[in-house]
Amino acid sequence: MAPVASWATAVTLALGVAVTGWRAGALTPSGAVAAALVGALVFGAGGLPWAVLLVGFFVSGSGLTVWRRRGRGGGGPGGRAGGRDARQVLANGGVAAVAAVLRLVAETHPAQLAAGSGMPTAWAYHALVAGSLAAMTADTWATEVGVASGRIPVSIIGGRPVEPGRSGGVTAPGTAAGTAGAALMATLTWGMLRSPTLAWGALVGGVSGMLLDSLMGAAWQGRWRCQGCGRAVERPRRHRQSCTGPLRLDGGRPWLDNDGVNALASAA
Repeated sequence: MAPVASWATAVTLALGVAVTGWRAGALTPSGAVAAALVGALVFGAGGLPWAVLLVGFFVSGSGLTVWRRRGRGGGGPGGRAGGRDARQVLANGGVAAVAAVLRLVAETHPAQLAAGSGMPTAWAYHALVAGSLAAMTADTWATEVGVASGRIPVSIIGGRPVEPGRSGGVTAPGTAAGTAGAALMATLTWGMLRSPTLAWGALVGGVSGMLLDSLMGAAWQGRWRCQGCGRAVERPRRHRQSCTGPLRLDGGRPWLDNDGVNALASAA
């Protein structure tokens, strides 16, 4: 285990980022708690390199979200208004948190690791964190810039026009921005971990995760229509906070919402 001072620093930094995100409107109270827990694990297990990657994802994505909402008068469709809640934080940062826990377990069982227990090496933990955060950065950048661009998105499957902000919809500006987001995380990976292989892996994993997120969003994600306000809904529980009208399933799997798609894309 890391020294007590290192963990105290990790917890303090994680709390600071979470509170800042909450005060800026990027996180709900539950989201701030989840972000503090994920951040403490990632910062404590991975030190400065993982801290830079996680903060790079959170600050860039949250900054774009706040910028888009202020510039276009509120949240997007599908119940996206407001900051990230705990489910969204875990969907985006859960893989990095799992990598942190696995690394801590490996460090507390060095004998078993040396004996060939099959536990991953440090390189694999770095890859999990860099690749998953690159995918979520790319997806967030693509969504926010795509919505802000004013372009009518088309479904990644079939090419038919869809509502702005609808999962599975893509635009040229959004895709370009998502690729840039993955490139940012690859650059941070290269700078902090000094591994060209990990950096290229983050870039390819980020772009692939973004595209897979759109594919799953178009093919499998549950899509509802609120009979009260007429809006397209992707997160029924979140939508209930603003409207209690009945929801009609328009397509996809009712058990797979946008947070589930994000978690699967991050893991992939």
